[in-house]
Amino acid sequence: MISYFEYLSLTFFFFFFSLIALHWASYVGNLNAVKFLIRNGAKLEQRDRKGRTPLLLASFSSQTPVLQFLRQKKANKDVEDFEGRVPNLSSI
Repeated sequence: MISYFEYLSLTFFFFFFSLIALHWASYVGNLNAVKFLIRNGAKLEQRDRKGRTPLLLASFSSQTPVLQFLRQKKANKDVEDFEGRVPNLSSI
């Protein structure tokens, strides 16, 4: 279950920085928030304005538990952002 503080944090970052909540949660490694958002309809392959998916962002910040979970949910591992960067999945 996601805490009230985590919910407020997600809401703040989503509106203030125009980020997609699942992207932020993946980047910072908040596995509970990632599970909550996916359970409530967040899209695994949604791209941000730079073409990054949640899997890419979790990879960039070395969030192994989030990477493992996203791969279990069948997130595309063969994705690249608009700059041609690909996920580093060597940790999973």
